[in-house]
Amino acid sequence: MSKTVIIVFFKVGDDEYKISLPYNMSFRQWDNINEADYNILVDYIGEQINLYKKAHKIIDPIEPDSIEFAPHFYGVD
Repeated sequence: MSKTVIIVFFKVGDDEYKISLPYNMSFRQWDNINEADYNILVDYIGEQINLYKKAHKIIDPIEPDSIEFAPHFYGVD
């Protein structure tokens, strides 16, 4: 399995955040992702954002529609 990191951007108020999340997914899996696997990924990202907010004592809500994410596959151009 390729080493993959999901890069996530989100905004809280005027502050923008970027976190990198390890994820076990190959380029082929991303390229052919189905709805169920996509929903699992989105749930994972949501959980990790909530953990990040809690760890960094961020209490304000995330700006609507501010979450963006993309995978980074090491060794794949």
